[in-house]
Amino acid sequence: MEVNKRMLKYVILAVALLTVSPVPVSVQNWTVDFAAKSLSPYYVLNASENTGYETSASQTSSTYSNTYKCGKDQVIEFGSRRLATNLWGAPLDENISPLDNCVFKNYDGTFGWTWNRTVPVALSGENDTSPIYPSVGTGTDPWGGYSTSKYLPKRIKDIGSFTLEVRYQYSALPSPSDSVNLAYDIWITDTDKPNPGTPRYEVMIWLNWLNVPMPEDKRLEDVSDGYNTYRQYAIENATAFIIDSVPSSGIKYQKANPKKLIDYLVAKGTLSGDLRVSKIDLGSEVWKSQGKIDILKLYIKINNMLI
Repeated sequence: MEVNKRMLKYVILAVALLTVSPVPVSVQNWTVDFAAKSLSPYYVLNASENTGYETSASQTSSTYSNTYKCGKDQVIEFGSRRLATNLWGAPLDENISPLDNCVFKNYDGTFGWTWNRTVPVALSGENDTSPIYPSVGTGTDPWGGYSTSKYLPKRIKDIGSFTLEVRYQYSALPSPSDSVNLAYDIWITDTDKPNPGTPRYEVMIWLNWLNVPMPEDKRLEDVSDGYNTYRQYAIENATAFIIDSVPSSGIKYQKANPKKLIDYLVAKGTLSGDLRVSKIDLGSEVWKSQGKIDILKLYIKINNMLI
């Protein structure tokens, strides 16, 4: 009987140890909530205090590594992908906090960006505010600065299929009064080796948007890619295909067929089949906004090959 009581005591102690709630661990000014990891499909990393341009929060194993980079011209490269803060539309005299404009990559493969631009200033010589564009991309820089993928550039006439799929959520949702979008930017060039003087054309696909005034005299016919129906605007060396949708809470999944849109532009004479798809970006054009987005999955597929 004494032995059975002793065994019962050990069993109770073991159960108690197993059911103790994990305690959030503070690592290099980041709060890493291991309890949340077991309750959600992706790891939760909350910035409690960001005091540097680059911070890595990790457990003892490199398996649990998360990286933030903040400020102007900050980049995180992984595989064929390149995350960039891209504050191009903010002039030097704009009071934009470098520590609130960041890109991040989590150990589980998810990634994203944060932005905080509340008092925008127009670039010198411009009347209107230009956006910043925190984003992720793959391919060859249309100005010739770098290349992340051996599959791009690719001639339009050699593209048999081209699909884009993304699953994402806003962990800090833009305000209804903000001016921002979430958009693909597909860069078209006339050479496999672009340089700063290379002619460039943009095909943009807006997945959602808020308070971005578009010139109605530039609006053309609506176009469908088989998944979505888009408003179409042609402005200078760019065509924007825009879905009528606003940023909202919850996990979102959106699929697009840029091949159908690009083939439409070729048929209209806007583009030529001999031009190349050079680079593909997904990002947030921010005119005036605060927010944070997590990209849970991003599939870029050309000729049935993930790139």
